[in-house]
Amino acid sequence: IRDRQLGSPQMRVRFERKGMTPDMWKAFDGPFDTNDDLARYFNIVGPAYWHTYNPELARRQTRDVIFDVATCMHSLGLAAEWNITPRLQQIRARTLIIGGGDDVIYPVSETQVLHDNLPNSELRIFEHSGHYVYAEEHDAFISCVKAWFNRK
Repeated sequence: IRDRQLGSPQMRVRFERKGMTPDMWKAFDGPFDTNDDLARYFNIVGPAYWHTYNPELARRQTRDVIFDVATCMHSLGLAAEWNITPRLQQIRARTLIIGGGDDVIYPVSETQVLHDNLPNSELRIFEHSGHYVYAEEHDAFISCVKAWFNRK
């Protein structure tokens, strides 16, 4: 799983398919020097993270978020450098993998790699969701997680 790096050619193609405007691309390309820059990014580019953008739902989604550019940049650096795919076979725990069918950050192809390499995993793709499955298909998400926990 290597194409999550922000700005990678694969990720840019996925964002392009979401209809990015020039203002969105400008925000996408940074800079991200301050917490306000990061918050601005999510306010401008945020619609691309959703299958069906709902401004009110998006506002509720981010109202309590603390935007911290240092933490975000550190995690993006780790995601770009850290590949655990070869070690996934060692994980024996029962695992539920949830993905959005229209997720620009973790596309179905990446969630499929996880599923293919985790021996005891179940994959559930929510076709009418982007990155925020739990918000866009809330009731179906809750039902899925409850059903998974109730299975022995």
